Amino acid sequence: MITGLHKFIKDLRKCSPEQEVKRVEKEMAKIRSKFTKKNLDGYNKKKYVWKLLYCYMLGYDVEFGHMAAIQLITSNKFSEKTCGYMACTLLLNEKHELLTLICNSIQKDLEPNNEYAQCLALACVGNLGGMQFAESLATQVQTVLLNPGSRPAVRKKAALCLLRLFRKYPDCIPEDPDFPARLLPMLMENNLGVVLSIASLVLGLVAHNTENWEAAPGYAIDLLARLIFNPDIKSNYKYYLTICPWLQVKLFRLLQYYDPSMHNGNGASKDSKYTLNDILSEVLQKTVVTTNINKNNADHAILFEALNLIIHLCFHGQMALHGQAIGQLGRFVTIKEPNFRYLGLETMAHLSKISGTLTHIKRHQESIQFSLVDVDVSIRKRALDLLFSMCDKSNAREIVNNLLKYLQTCSYELREETVLKIAILAERFAVDLRWYLDVILQLISLAGDFVSDDIWFRVCQIVTNTEELQDYAATTCFRFLSNATVHENGVKVGAYILGEFGHQIKDKSVTGQRLFQALKAKFATSTSETRAIILSAYIKMANTYPELKQPVDAVFSAHRNVADTELQQRACEYFAMNNSEDESLMNMVFDVMPNFPERENLLLRRLKKAKKQVADRDVWDKDGRDKKDKKAKGDDDDSGSDSSDSEGNSSDSSSSSGSGSSSSGSGTEDDSNPSSFPARSEAMLTAMFKNNRGTLYDSNSLQVLCEYQVDGPSFQVVLHFCNKSSSSISNFAVQLPNASEFTVKIVSNPGPFSIESRQKMVQQQLWTTTKPFNAPPTIKLNFSFINEQHSVLLNLPLLPHLLVAASPMEIPDFINAWNVTKANEVIATRRLENPTPPSELKSFLEQTLHCTIMDGVDQNPLNFIASGVFTAAAGSAQVLIKLQTKTDMPLFQLAVRSNSVEVCHAIVAATTAILNAQPA
Repeated sequence: MITGLHKFIKDLRKCSPEQEVKRVEKEMAKIRSKFTKKNLDGYNKKKYVWKLLYCYMLGYDVEFGHMAAIQLITSNKFSEKTCGYMACTLLLNEKHELLTLICNSIQKDLEPNNEYAQCLALACVGNLGGMQFAESLATQVQTVLLNPGSRPAVRKKAALCLLRLFRKYPDCIPEDPDFPARLLPMLMENNLGVVLSIASLVLGLVAHNTENWEAAPGYAIDLLARLIFNPDIKSNYKYYLTICPWLQVKLFRLLQYYDPSMHNGNGASKDSKYTLNDILSEVLQKTVVTTNINKNNADHAILFEALNLIIHLCFHGQMALHGQAIGQLGRFVTIKEPNFRYLGLETMAHLSKISGTLTHIKRHQESIQFSLVDVDVSIRKRALDLLFSMCDKSNAREIVNNLLKYLQTCSYELREETVLKIAILAERFAVDLRWYLDVILQLISLAGDFVSDDIWFRVCQIVTNTEELQDYAATTCFRFLSNATVHENGVKVGAYILGEFGHQIKDKSVTGQRLFQALKAKFATSTSETRAIILSAYIKMANTYPELKQPVDAVFSAHRNVADTELQQRACEYFAMNNSEDESLMNMVFDVMPNFPERENLLLRRLKKAKKQVADRDVWDKDGRDKKDKKAKGDDDDSGSDSSDSEGNSSDSSSSSGSGSSSSGSGTEDDSNPSSFPARSEAMLTAMFKNNRGTLYDSNSLQVLCEYQVDGPSFQVVLHFCNKSSSSISNFAVQLPNASEFTVKIVSNPGPFSIESRQKMVQQQLWTTTKPFNAPPTIKLNFSFINEQHSVLLNLPLLPHLLVAASPMEIPDFINAWNVTKANEVIATRRLENPTPPSELKSFLEQTLHCTIMDGVDQNPLNFIASGVFTAAAGSAQVLIKLQTKTDMPLFQLAVRSNSVEVCHAIVAATTAILNAQPA
């Protein structure tokens, strides 16, 4: 026992809060003075570091003592080493600058000399993580894990430590085809503690990428059979008589990442398919509710993961246990116990995506709707998700109406999501679009603050594209605006629709003057954004109703000098147009809006973004998970609907019926949909400006990897097109730009070609620069996927700075060249996102722009002079640069001179793009 530490803790416990602060400050001052002594022995260092840790755990800031803790790590005494590792784990973080100092000590402790030191080192690395640890220690941790001489306690910690590093930095584990073959057999060890840790690591690796892990399902099935059918497992691995439930859950989840055809891989018995069915049947039959809460939780955790695996098998046509799964879940959505009901609702939402299942789920619709008023917000959210998933054309009106009633008493944390899902369902299953419009206006009345711009944008788009709806929409919005109080979003929708289609109202009593007065009554209390929309509606009305020219003219005149620049600009422009004598110009400019082009529904994208992200890839978001079984479409009353896709597959939401027929449909796509190809990512492109290889594009189905090399004025570009989906991509062709700055040649695989499932094709291109260019070149990918044609635009990470080479010069020669090229000077002032030290900008000139730094030309230490040579096919041009920086502001001024002004503009554009700078 450390007497001083024990006495210190005892004293603090007797203190009042004020006395405690004084006592801690006094002790810290004493410890600080002790640490200044050079001859402090290990025992006293340990004592004082433990005191610091106790103060830290009480909530006091500890700003010293880190070096003492690091020194304790190097001690040969276990008690001192333990203290040092504990202090570093608590006081440091993954970005702390002192991590460098303990890397060597950790590497020594990881050597197979002392298992206790190995455990301490692994625990420290696993808790801190960090890029530095991942780069320098991951390989050694992997070696410790695979070492057959390592003790079980060491292997458990090594597996969990490696998993932590991999989740933070997936590239830290080198690609080794032998790694899976050496790791997977460890799942069959007798020590279930080691097996559980290995299963956690394998699950994390497989969730990231199943390539090279084809044998994992076989081992998982064999291990499950051993756990469930072998009663001779040691009792210390039983939790309330259930054998290692956490391991069973992980194994069932692991199998969900694989196609059932892979369940008979290496390591599995030959009849693995039937063995797996036997395992699942056993779990379904033996799980019963008991009086012991802990046993119930363990058994049902296994049961629900088994149900998820059954649903996964059903997606791939193995329906043997489909009926039993439906029966089990139907019981759980009505049970009173909240944990089981939550899991039942969540799992049934997954089950609803299987064709032919909605008929069975609809039987429980009343119980599911009852869960919307549960006191537990998590159950309410799961019930909302399930109602959204189980909705189709037969029950859409009932579900939407119930959700509208629920919205009146809905808690605030669920209102935005409820509004979003009501809007999506109303559009997707609107047999009559008049009903859809009524629902949206009702949404605005009930929860206008939670109706996003995307929702009322969508209403305007559908009304504009549906001629039969415009009369009803204008009449309804006029009546809606006649109410005493109307939410801001309602005024926006009404102003747009009345401005565009108010003249189509068939009721002759609704004159232009009444339309004007309806909007004028809301004008004074509206925000600037809404007033701008109303002003646009006014000029549209004045063009349709000549008698309104004078009233709207007075409004425009009154707003020509307002402080809001948007309102002022609109008022001035509309005032001038309203007083124009050219009626043909007015009719042309203020004609009715043309149809909007078909585009993806942003509401579905917002719904996807609202989902919580987890450490490992969600098994329900993998490729093909939410794709409907098109062969079963129309086989029963619900298989033809898209309600089973809770993520929002592309569908035509409206059928032609009465005045509600829609030519637009919903035309929606989403990231979770395998057939969705989102726009290019600017972040990926920016990241590649500093690296010659990386990911250029990534979606659920297609990934494009790019690498390039510079050869004189040419770029050798290699593109890897990877098909991540379970369907093939056909007619794949790359359309090159017709730009005068380049001559482009496809060296290999010109296409069109096909990319089979889980395969990739490689194309080599040669880009030769003929003259300076200011922006990355653009290519277009054209291909067919699931019977639909798609196009994706991509920018290649090629910038003119890559064609610059260092060019050392004498100072007199530089000054002379600088004066000669003065006429071609281009000066740009740019603002950085964050303050950047001048030394980094100097390094940017030298390492990124490949220029030679000219020391001694400018005496100001914040100014940097550099020179280089830009090379294109037409010839070379000298590049002279002066970079002026500031230490107190994130600004810099770049002056570039060359014998070609095009080169100057190109270098400025490249610098701006790489540094992600903005004009100052």
